[in-house]
Amino acid sequence: MIPSAARAFERLFGAALFPLAGALRAVALVALVVVLGVAVSRVVRTVAARRFGWEPGTVVRCPACGRPAADPALPVCPEGHPVRFPPGAAAREARRRSGPGTHRRLL
Repeated sequence: MIPSAARAFERLFGAALFPLAGALRAVALVALVVVLGVAVSRVVRTVAARRFGWEPGTVVRCPACGRPAADPALPVCPEGHPVRFPPGAAAREARRRSGPGTHRRLL
């Protein structure tokens, strides 16, 4: 049962709130589509990573030559220029490599 205060509010402002209800419905529908799209894209990315054997990791570009450096334990690029990895990248990489799935082929 609707309380009398809600019925009075609906009688006073009901007609004015119909356009707002339609706009809120449209915003909710757009938000739902965005959330489902992000979820589907993450699933596709995960399936592709599993299929092709991709592994996550921190990769930085050398500021001098632009070549990628992927091993935080060696803070130099393949050409020998010094590069800076984010703080804690070496520890995260060591944990990632010692965790489950280490039997997978590394690219």
